[in-house]
Parts: sequence; structure tokens; C-alpha cells
Amino acid sequence: MFTLPTAFPSFNKLPQEIRCLIWRKSAPAHRLVPIKYRRATCSYVSRVGPPVLLQVNQESRREGLAIYHELQLGPVPIKDCYVDLTRDIIYLKSDLHDQDNKGDALDVSESTIGHRGRLSSPPPHQPAATTSHLTRLSPTVREPEGAGSHAIRHSKIILHDILTSAAGETMLQALHVNSSTWSSIRRYYRYRRHHLSFHLKHLVLVYEYGNGPLSDDIQLSPINWSQLVPHEEHGPNHREDRIATIMKKSFRAECMYVNHKDQLNGLPTVPHFTIEARRLNR
Repeated sequence: MFTLPTAFPSFNKLPQEIRCLIWRKSAPAHRLVPIKYRRATCSYVSRVGPPVLLQVNQESRREGLAIYHELQLGPVPIKDCYVDLTRDIIYLKSDLHDQDNKGDALDVSESTIGHRGRLSSPPPHQPAATTSHLTRLSPTVREPEGAGSHAIRHSKIILHDILTSAAGETMLQALHVNSSTWSSIRRYYRYRRHHLSFHLKHLVLVYEYGNGPLSDDIQLSPINWSQLVPHEEHGPNHREDRIATIMKKSFRAECMYVNHKDQLNGLPTVPHFTIEARRLNR
């Protein structure tokens, strides 16, 4: 039985132009790049390693860096997170609502917050001096005190980082987030919808199933739950799919309500975006 070879010892003997062409062609058509916001450090981490093309040798890395660029959300690039914004999908998850994070906002002292600047808020009466996203995202309402107010400010940080990132406009063409992250940031997007230079076009709510490791070839699949399916035909994730569908409909109804209010007030209907739910099997 004939088997395809898994190695090509003569590869280095090929002309450099041919090798470089092969390296470029070896890049996948698209990748799902999962990242996570960590509230303990107010920063992002990549949940998968860099593309294989950047790890083979110096020649492949040089060609890979012509395709992939470091993703930056916030003040510094995300370590080992390289994307091609023309074809890769960035999937953002946060730990704002993780069970093991309840109360951990108190780990960040007020002095630390002020020094870092990431959780600092200008006074409510501070006028808008510029048209930057940072100014437009300044708090306009008084936030509650306590650990909950820290979670609220983390949500503002995430939205601000998206809107001020070079990848922000591309991300909002099809924003991939888990449901709890969108639950956190949606209110601030809604409040500032008439003051942003670009807007959300399509929202993808990602629901993760299982606890296995993430790989470079992870894919998303649609969630198509229906209450008309007989009980005996329910799949293993019936309950989770039902919750995902309900959340999708709830967010969609909220969007329609905001649009209706804007129409009554003679304002443009900005939050006009489509919503879908997809599954990530681990």
C-alpha cells in the first residue's frame, strides 16, 4: 500500500525563491485565534501558540511575519498572538464572570489602579477635549462602589481596547465573543452608539463545550436548537443549545428595542447588527 511521505529531505536544496513560495502557500486559509482577557492583570493572553509557520526556522518565520502581525489590544501587544486580519477570526473570552473570580477584584488595590491607569476614571464633569475613542468612552454615569464596580470598569476596558485597536474595525465586522463577555460590554456599546466612527456589523456568540485543550485547527459549528424536536431525539448538548438560543433571541430583542426607541426619537438606528450562536467543541 502506497503511503505519502511525511518528510522531504531535499527541501533545503530547492532554490530560495521556491522555498519561500512554499512557506507562504503553507499558511492556512483561515484560523480561529482565541484570546482571553484576565481581570487580575487587565491584559490579554493568547490561548493557542503562534502559527506553525513562525516556529519552523528563520526562513519560514521571515515569510510568516510578512503574513502575520502581532495583535495588540490595550497598551502592549499580546504575547505570541499573531494574526492575519484579512482571513483570521479573533475570538475574545473574558473571566469577568468565572466562578473562581468572585470577589477577586479586591486584589487590585485603589493605589494600584491609579498607578496602572487601566482602571482609572476621569472626573464625571471632565469635558470632552478630543474626538478620540478614549474620550468618548469616559464614564458618563456614577458607578456603584464595591467589587461589582471593578467588574463594570473591566468591561469598559475591553470595549475601549477593541475600539482603539488597529484590529478593532475588522473585529467588529464579525465580533466573536462568549455570551458573558457580550453581556458585560453591550451596555457601553449601546450608550456610545451614536459617537463611534465604526460599528458592530455581526455578532457571534461562542459557546464552548468540553474542557479539552485548544488546537490550531479548532472550528466553530452552528447551534440550531428547536423546541419542535421530540424529546427522544435530543442531543447530548440539548440544554446548552437551548440556553444559547434563548440568549441569542434575548440580545436580538434588546437590539430591536433600542432601534425602536431611536426611531421614535428621530435618531439613526445604529445597533443594527445580525446575531448568531456557534459552538466550539474542545
